[in-house]
Amino acid sequence: MQPKTTIWDLEPHTAAKHDILRRYLQAWIPILSQGKFPQLVFIDGFAGPGRYSQGEEGSPVIAVKAALEQRLPISAKLDFHFIELDKRRSEHLATELAAITLPSNFTTKIHGQRTFQDAFPEVWQRYTPKTGKRPPTFVFIDPFGIKIPFSYVSEILRAPNCEVLITFMFEEIGRFLSHENFEERLDELYGCREWRDCLDKSLPPKVKEKRLHDLYQRQLSGVATHVRSFTM
Repeated sequence: MQPKTTIWDLEPHTAAKHDILRRYLQAWIPILSQGKFPQLVFIDGFAGPGRYSQGEEGSPVIAVKAALEQRLPISAKLDFHFIELDKRRSEHLATELAAITLPSNFTTKIHGQRTFQDAFPEVWQRYTPKTGKRPPTFVFIDPFGIKIPFSYVSEILRAPNCEVLITFMFEEIGRFLSHENFEERLDELYGCREWRDCLDKSLPPKVKEKRLHDLYQRQLSGVATHVRSFTM
């Protein structure tokens, strides 16, 4: 369920996701920077306020600090983009980021009061040079509910040196699977119509969940070089 307050309590599964994000970026950023790429891009599609109710850091702060706290300074230009629809949360995030001193080769940009579907194409296009060689880009997609069409994810993964960490809410998908109004959204989410095979009411819940998960993983495998999945 999506929180209604500006900041909220950090749930254990979110803390685990953030730990994975932190550890991955702590490796991804220096490896790509040392690989002589002159520019790196990080996009947080659902950035939030940057802080939780007990002072825990949100994903935008985690991402920036993963770059700042490297043993060797990052030489590449590093652009951070944070997309957040809620006005109060984007303003709170601005305050959090303003308190962090950044080197001259780091930039942060908050795309406030905009959805991922609205802001992401603009950000993505900004890094599409005429040569076709876009900078390595890491996109964190951690939405509440069923929101992101597969077309967005596949476009990222088809690009060289671009990666996605995405939260796949298969429990919520299963809950609304047979609702008529969700058919179009599920077609977009999966990028296909095969999810309808899970409408069989005789399927045990665990079997249905596995099929919903496996279908999405197969879709990812069709466009990505490497796909890894784990349950939170």
